[in-house]
Amino acid sequence: MKWLLFFVPVATVMHFVLPNNPGIVFVFAVVAIIPLAAALGEATEHVAYHAGDAVGGLLNSTFGNLPELLILTAVLRSGLVDLVLASLYGAILVNAILATGLSMLFGGLKYHTQTFKSEHTNEFSSLLAIAVFALAVISIMSESNLGQTGGGHIAMGQASQMAGQTNDQLNLILSCLLIAGYGMFLWYSLVTHKDLHVKSRHTAETVWTLKKSMMWLIGTSIGVVWISEILTGSIELAMQEFRLNQQFTGAIVIAVIGGAAEMASAVRAARVNRMDLALTIAMGAGVQIALFVAPLLVLLSYVFASRILHLHFSLSAVLLLFMAVYIVSAISKEGKSSWYGGALLVLLYIILGVCYYY
Repeated sequence: MKWLLFFVPVATVMHFVLPNNPGIVFVFAVVAIIPLAAALGEATEHVAYHAGDAVGGLLNSTFGNLPELLILTAVLRSGLVDLVLASLYGAILVNAILATGLSMLFGGLKYHTQTFKSEHTNEFSSLLAIAVFALAVISIMSESNLGQTGGGHIAMGQASQMAGQTNDQLNLILSCLLIAGYGMFLWYSLVTHKDLHVKSRHTAETVWTLKKSMMWLIGTSIGVVWISEILTGSIELAMQEFRLNQQFTGAIVIAVIGGAAEMASAVRAARVNRMDLALTIAMGAGVQIALFVAPLLVLLSYVFASRILHLHFSLSAVLLLFMAVYIVSAISKEGKSSWYGGALLVLLYIILGVCYYY
């Protein structure tokens, strides 16, 4: 995939040469950011390998979703809050369904049957279910507060303002609680029960030197930030040009771009018959989105965004998230996988994409 990095300078040139053709700029930015995200994930694995198990596990947990965080931060700065929300629940769907499906598919094409510890995957699927439940509670409570008018003697505008202030406070408190939950997850997996969770994600045959790893980590991070700015600057006009709705652009396009690094890592692990690691990466990435990336973006929106980000998802989005968690949990309980199960998950994600497009 590294040869696709050629599109990074091409996208940069298109940005300056064709400023009046946002569709072309957007397409090249999308193609360029996918190998950047994958290279960033690979560089993180090599740096983590040199850092040791505990610190390496922390690096993988924190930087694993760095592409999503950088991309969505750029989108948030542009004031496209609804697009950020769609991208957040889309990122969870990508990791829970597409990354898991691709891992099973490509691993199964090389090995007849792959086995994994169902107890371990059940733990992660349960944690993902709890994370999704937390987001659902926030959405339901936000909807409830918005529906309150305060009382007959209070003017409608004043009641709406009071409900908005309540939502802001609730949004801030619950975001801090989600981050606290993520901190407990790190403490549990990296300190108190690291014998069950800390495993090297390194799957390459050769190990980069620490200097090379750091140079790639810094370089690809800068590249992701730069291409994210180009992508964000062209995304609104590109959506109009290609007639893409906001849900498809966020939940499918941006979510797949941001999840490229984790998907690549999960597939690499599955191809060397480390299915436990592959599923841990896929499910763990979804947990990190819900417990870390989403609430962190909320806090960042209070600092520099033109609009505050509220974790208020639609009922359909919440239902899709719970269905995704249920499907992944049901598949992972058997403790074995084949290409067929992975193909079904990929097919399910394609169905979701088609539905969002129309």
